[in-house]
Amino acid sequence: LGAHGVFADSEPLIEVALAPPVGGSAGFANFAKQEASMEASALQSLSGAYQSAIASAKQQIDAAIKG
Repeated sequence: LGAHGVFADSEPLIEVALAPPVGGSAGFANFAKQEASMEASALQSLSGAYQSAIASAKQQIDAAIKG
């Protein structure tokens, strides 16, 4: 902007554009692999906890029935 708040024809005009990073999609693929690995690990942990809770509940039910 010039002194009066308007563009002067003599002032340079600069345009800037950003290009996507080289190999950017490979970075996203890596994040996707890490996410899948974390989800699989969490599901395995939850499955183990679930199986343990079921086994404990079965023992408690058997103990209550058999006295």
